[in-house]
Amino acid sequence: MMQSNIKLVLSPKVIIRKQDGKFYLYNRDTENVLELNSIGMEIVEKLQTKISLEELAIYFSKKYNVSVDEVITDIKDFIEACIDKKFLLQVENEDS
Repeated sequence: MMQSNIKLVLSPKVIIRKQDGKFYLYNRDTENVLELNSIGMEIVEKLQTKISLEELAIYFSKKYNVSVDEVITDIKDFIEACIDKKFLLQVENEDS
């Protein structure tokens, strides 16, 4: 189970490509490829600023006028899949 205050970063092994209006993440080590929609790409971009999951949920909650709980539920699966496929890495949270 992922904690809401963890911080995530894009793996240094991952390359981001935009082609034909679509976004792709490619992990050079695992050779995994992930196609992202614009929201997925925005999540990845925000995570590169070392934003916490909680801060990310608040951002999308305000942007799309939905509850933070709904947002966390919606993005956790995406983030966990990105962690499992080594696109994203968990980093120590200095505030903890």
